Amino acid sequence: MGADNSKSDSQKAREDYTEKVLKQTLATQRQMYEQKCEELKKAQRLAVRSLQLAQNNINGNQTPNNNANQQTSIPASTQLYPNLYNIANNNAQMTTAYTNPSTSCFQNPSNTQFSPVLPSAPPAPTAPASTERLKTTAHSVRNSLPSQTQPRLNQSQPEHPIAQSSRAIPSRSSAKVLPFTSKPQSRNAPRYEASQSIVKCVTCNDELGLYIYQCKNGHSSCKECRLKNARCGICPEFISDMRNITLEAHIAELKRHEFNDGKLSFCPHAGDGCRLSFKRNEIDEHIKECPYREMACPLAEIFGICTWTGKINQLVMHFKEEHREHFEADVNKEMYLVNIDVNHRVVHLVNLGPFHFLVHLEVNQEQKIICMTVQTMSTKFSASKWSYELHVYNKRQPRRKYKYIDTCISNSETVKEVFSQKKCAVLSADYARTFLENKKLTYRFYIKNNFDPRRNVE
Repeated sequence: MGADNSKSDSQKAREDYTEKVLKQTLATQRQMYEQKCEELKKAQRLAVRSLQLAQNNINGNQTPNNNANQQTSIPASTQLYPNLYNIANNNAQMTTAYTNPSTSCFQNPSNTQFSPVLPSAPPAPTAPASTERLKTTAHSVRNSLPSQTQPRLNQSQPEHPIAQSSRAIPSRSSAKVLPFTSKPQSRNAPRYEASQSIVKCVTCNDELGLYIYQCKNGHSSCKECRLKNARCGICPEFISDMRNITLEAHIAELKRHEFNDGKLSFCPHAGDGCRLSFKRNEIDEHIKECPYREMACPLAEIFGICTWTGKINQLVMHFKEEHREHFEADVNKEMYLVNIDVNHRVVHLVNLGPFHFLVHLEVNQEQKIICMTVQTMSTKFSASKWSYELHVYNKRQPRRKYKYIDTCISNSETVKEVFSQKKCAVLSADYARTFLENKKLTYRFYIKNNFDPRRNVE
């Protein structure tokens, strides 16, 4: 049932989109037709005026007022557009002519209403018998009229009947009055193409995945927002367990077609510096670990002392201003760990050019161990290219040293889980005490790139 509803909704969306495109195309055509007719009316008006001026010159009457009177005293039977088609009485035939412009419908000379489509300029009115000799002069004047459009006169335009015609897709035409500037969008567009607005979570504005949840009012949100027990981004209701099966089926079809097409999409954080591109079925996983996404302060989860959020390029400045004591470590720098008999955590931010690392140390008195690891602020693929090396020693015993080498972990991995599974450097408290000097444990760490990842303990 959900699939049937999805198909009907998709078909309705396509029909609405097609109707919208047709309305826009028809409105554009109407404007072009009206503009063309206005130009032809002006040209006809100028031709009549030139003919009257020529007649007045022959009769010796060149007064502007008389010319104006003569212009307004043209018999009503002499129409400006004697070859126009009567659209009001033949709307069906007008629709046929619009659909197929090659079919002429300008055969009714009795029309008294202007039409937006003219095949050619209308002929000049019939001259009186007394001015028969002026035909040649009037013809030459009419042919010498300027081709540029004269300023628009202030007069009302009748509403174009094309907006009332049936919905028809215009075909290509060679007529000058139908200068298609753009090709109307085809009905044969892929069914799975959709606007970005319908695949965005209304709460976090990230792309929706295959699990979509709704609030009581039917607004769709992603799985991550549901797990956070967040409120809807549109209304104040909480996101419930109610699923949007129709939209899930639509996005599943969208992802399936895009996977078959092999099209790549840029990361949504490309504007912040991410240069990676993925297939749409792979980009969701990347967004979860993209280092350019909006992030919280790394110390907030560990110590709960900071509410800062921002981008990675703002992280160094934040540590310098707010957490100076956590920004003092560096590679190949002698560091000290004190109070190894008390539970506590140590975190240092290390900056190597454009790369950022977090050095984590934990003293676990219950298990009587000391754990240490290095975390990159980047993806798993990038983390696999980096390794860290830990040295624990006593300066009074230069021949004795603890050395550990391992691959850095990514920002998508939790340090708590790494420590609990002991996938890091682990020293027993008793063994660490053998390196104490003045109740301080001396250590150094190194972070290296292009290293063949392996684990080695000496």
